Amino acid sequence: MSFVQVSTEYEVPSRLVVAVWGEEKTGKTSFALTMPSPIYVANFDYGYRPIISVAEGKELHVASYVLPDVFSVSSYKHIIADFQKDWSDAIATAANRNGSVVIDTASQLWTIVGQCMTGEVREERAEQNEVRVTEGKQPAQDSQLD
Repeated sequence: MSFVQVSTEYEVPSRLVVAVWGEEKTGKTSFALTMPSPIYVANFDYGYRPIISVAEGKELHVASYVLPDVFSVSSYKHIIADFQKDWSDAIATAANRNGSVVIDTASQLWTIVGQCMTGEVREERAEQNEVRVTEGKQPAQDSQLD
């Protein structure tokens, strides 16, 4: 093995990715609002409003995603599509301006994605069973998703 001389000069990173998790009310959102401005928040939690003073003097953009009272695959697909567009826009803009993008709360986003995907499978299976019944066949059992 050969020794290689390395530079010891510090270079400011051009990109920093941070994931913060913890119990409710432990300061995760407060911490996120101290990130470099502009800050783009994908808001699934509705918890930023009481602590907004943490971001005083910063440029703050918030996209709030309202969940419907009743679950439907189409309404959740619409939320996911809106988030994907907003995420792409925020990432591009924040990258050009050395800003930050925050998902508050990512666990809620993943719940929406999971329920949407599971709902799509259930709807597809229900459609297949309808076709089987109209053809005079037994409906398929859906034991894995019950």
